[in-house]
Amino acid sequence: MLSTLLKIGEQISENRSKWDDIIEAPKIDENRTNYVLNIIFNINEDKIEISPENIEKYNKDSPLKHKLLKTLKGNAKKIYVATLIKNMEHLKESLLGKEEEKAQLLDDIDSKFSFLKESEFYYALLEISDLNRNRKELEADNIKKQLKLSRSSQLIFCYSSIKSDSFNNGKNTELSDLQGYENYIENKFFKEKKGKESEEEKLDYSTGELVKDALGAKFQRGYNLNAMFVTTTKNFLSEFEDKNASKNYQLSNQSIKYLDRAAEYLIKNLTFRIAGISHMIVPEFFKTEDIDIDLALDNIRSKNELLFDLKNFDALDTALGDEAEDNPYWLNYIGIDSDGNYFKASNYIKDVSKHYLIEIIECIKRINKEFEEYLGDKIFNFYTLYNYMPVRENVKKNVALSIFSDIFKKMTIDRITIFQLFNQYLKCQLSGQFDAKRKHNSYPNILEQQSFDFAIANEVSIYSAFIKLLNELNLLKTDSIMENTIQESNEGKDKSMNDQIESFFRKMNYNESQKALFFLGRILNSIGYAQYQKGHTSKPIMNKINYNGMDRDDIRRLIIDLKEKAKQYDILGKTEYNFSRFTDYFNYNEWNMDPEEAVFFLLSGYSFFITKEKE
Repeated sequence: MLSTLLKIGEQISENRSKWDDIIEAPKIDENRTNYVLNIIFNINEDKIEISPENIEKYNKDSPLKHKLLKTLKGNAKKIYVATLIKNMEHLKESLLGKEEEKAQLLDDIDSKFSFLKESEFYYALLEISDLNRNRKELEADNIKKQLKLSRSSQLIFCYSSIKSDSFNNGKNTELSDLQGYENYIENKFFKEKKGKESEEEKLDYSTGELVKDALGAKFQRGYNLNAMFVTTTKNFLSEFEDKNASKNYQLSNQSIKYLDRAAEYLIKNLTFRIAGISHMIVPEFFKTEDIDIDLALDNIRSKNELLFDLKNFDALDTALGDEAEDNPYWLNYIGIDSDGNYFKASNYIKDVSKHYLIEIIECIKRINKEFEEYLGDKIFNFYTLYNYMPVRENVKKNVALSIFSDIFKKMTIDRITIFQLFNQYLKCQLSGQFDAKRKHNSYPNILEQQSFDFAIANEVSIYSAFIKLLNELNLLKTDSIMENTIQESNEGKDKSMNDQIESFFRKMNYNESQKALFFLGRILNSIGYAQYQKGHTSKPIMNKINYNGMDRDDIRRLIIDLKEKAKQYDILGKTEYNFSRFTDYFNYNEWNMDPEEAVFFLLSGYSFFITKEKE
């Protein structure tokens, strides 16, 4: 992993300025006009000037030009001359200090860089601090009110200038242009850490080379993958003795720089939400010498978008385009437990091979094509599947994440877990416990469907595809839930519907018990439709289903109820065929299907053709 991180850091460091490590890259809305504001601290007139006349259009060079530094993590002093509009408190504390406290930029220079006290920059900070009584002028809401920008425009960040007879003949001057500012930044950020003076060469742990500037690894603080390589978290240093870690895990300044840059690049470009949890992908290449890192990472990103993010499969062929290339790699998925000020792993899926990744994607591609008529306008991937797997809020175990992790670890999955999730989703839809945004109160990843029928139809299609995927990957624990299929002739039957049903059975490889419940579900559909036509829009027959599970006695009682309702609504003729097919397959004395599983197969029949029937 370290060798890949070093290679990434090395390649992205080409033609890179040292300032790129500390300059913020704001998120920009391309559909709006973006602006930057110059806030002028007018010492001559004893005021802070905020005016529409001092705005300029944002461009890609604006952050570096006006020295928009990245926000330091933790309790670090605020030392900014420019900040994002959402961080105006940081600018206020940097230049004016907190209420009745010293300006933090001044305090930082006084305590650590006293040699800068004779600089223009320091004297400007002293003069600006006298405007403390005007601090409310720097509040974000006040600034937006003063500028009166239209809804099609937005302010990205503000930078600071001084207007004083003490500097530049009283002309407006940016603080970052004053003598002493770049010296301050140089000493604050760019001065290399040094170990003890020694001519002895030491081993750089990441490269395996002997270097003279090796020191105990110290990385950028905060939201940084490399925090996993230090003793405070010990994720990747668990076998190191604490007292010897700084000696054993030594790096050169160059290696530290490359590793930090690689970590930042990956967290921006290879982070995906898997089952609602942010995961960073860290690749490992068999050989890094001849790899085009940008091309390789783009390819890895496109593959994972198909699995965890993409809403359609237009890019599928492109993502699989390198399938034949001899460029093996393995992926590590690291779940991120962080508030932005630290980095810990909440989940770790290691060593997923490129070959297995492609195998999963190709399976999903085939399933989407095979199930196109059942999925409708939906696609099947892990992103879609997660929206049908209830995950309770504020509970440590994320069952969807556990299942996805097991798939990538090639661990078999208990089929009962799948059907428990299936039934729980239906109970969520029946509960009515949704907020104004249609999110379930206890399972926020579940959205309220427009009708219970559509909820059933959508869920059955997604779970059928999921079961198919697990079967193709040989990941279902115990015997396959789809087996012992009997192929039959359709002579004399309704070709239009029954051919499609038999085709579905072949795709899913239904056994006799599963077929029995499927046809019972078709009868349930007919009764529900008859009730709907009579004005019973809630379809009372659906109350006969126990969504916690249906054992053989529950099924027998349901048969009796369905026969009574078919007679009551005068549709015995319409249900006769499905009753006959159910009887062919149902064996009460030998019935051994799990009750939770039975609900799925019953509803697979109920929902079959449900959209076409509605139309």
